[in-house]
Amino acid sequence: MRQGRRILLPILGFLIGGAPIGLSFLSAQDSLKNPYAGNAEAAKEGYAIYQKMGCPGCHGAGGGGGMGWALIDCIWRFGWDDATLFRLIKGQIPEQTMPRGFGDVLTDDQVWKIITWVRTVNHCEENVIGQPTAATTAPTSPEVAAQEQEKACRLVAINPSMIRQTLQSFPDYASTYVILYREDVTKPIRSLEDIALSKLRVGVNADTPVVDLLKKAGASNVTTYSLSEGSLGQIVTDVLDQKIDVAVVWAPLAGFFIWQSDSEHRLTAIPLAMVLTAPTPFHSAEASSMTYVQRCQQFLHGVLESYGVVPAQVLTAGSNAH
Repeated sequence: MRQGRRILLPILGFLIGGAPIGLSFLSAQDSLKNPYAGNAEAAKEGYAIYQKMGCPGCHGAGGGGGMGWALIDCIWRFGWDDATLFRLIKGQIPEQTMPRGFGDVLTDDQVWKIITWVRTVNHCEENVIGQPTAATTAPTSPEVAAQEQEKACRLVAINPSMIRQTLQSFPDYASTYVILYREDVTKPIRSLEDIALSKLRVGVNADTPVVDLLKKAGASNVTTYSLSEGSLGQIVTDVLDQKIDVAVVWAPLAGFFIWQSDSEHRLTAIPLAMVLTAPTPFHSAEASSMTYVQRCQQFLHGVLESYGVVPAQVLTAGSNAH
């Protein structure tokens, strides 16, 4: 039977394209070998990269696991050979739940150095492909769950593309906008109809329905902020730095960046009592299945609740009923 399989594989290759495709693919995968295997200096550099990229947030500072799988035990979901670990970190395994964004950020050289370090903490004589250990699947307390959710947001914050995935199709708040202001410099503002807006410096993101609403409300001193990668949080930091007095921001974006910038809770967030569409660059009907994205969304949901932000659908439910 084994001999028949050895004969069948090259035959299939020739039938498909005139060459033994199956064998060439396998040999290409097998050829992925770590050029730094056993190199202590490369392992040291690999651990520094592991730390810098926020990997401890999921796999633990020493590889003991946490939100993600442990690196020091003998159980691996896809395999433990050089080629499999390389493809996993590069985001090339279709079934993986580990964020694929690292593949866009890390060079091949950096990936190999991380794998070199992993080899120094995993001393298993025999590895197996299996399921997560009990430690990674055990139920957690609300406090621990919140900590793991925040770790997920720290991981998301590393990669702009993951930030976009997190903000798209955001549960409950996808149709909600908030008014942000500092209480020590601005009187309470409850809606876009507040006449005080005409005398204040107002910030708003481009490609949102709020731009036209502010014009209709008579706000004249308006600064428009880009929604391009690298500048998403600028509107929030400018309110904190008093470069503008008020910002009208899409709630998911506000939640992410007040978490990052407003550790002292200096901002007040007032939700608009109107259901609006998400900013154009964030239109998406498909929710992400990535575990880290979902956990970060759960955390940011809690951040918005801590600022008293209620989803627009809830605020308008009474008026719609009438």
